[in-house]
Amino acid sequence: VIPYQLVLFDCNESFDRLEPRLGAAKALAVDIETSNWWSPAEERIEIIQIGFRESDQVKVAIFDPLAGLNPERLRRTLELG
Repeated sequence: VIPYQLVLFDCNESFDRLEPRLGAAKALAVDIETSNWWSPAEERIEIIQIGFRESDQVKVAIFDPLAGLNPERLRRTLELG
């Protein structure tokens, strides 16, 4: 069994604390849930989950764009080589 931790990030301040940890991760796993995917005009991101390993534990950051967290803030982290 791999130890893990789930953390909900629903405000910019919590993301500010997480961003450097994501940037330091060797690999990220990303899952995006959307609604209305069949209609580009109405499609929207409902939740974003990012998994990464930190020490001997798997962390899963859950981002809630519906709570006001702008998913665009993830762009820099996800574009890192």
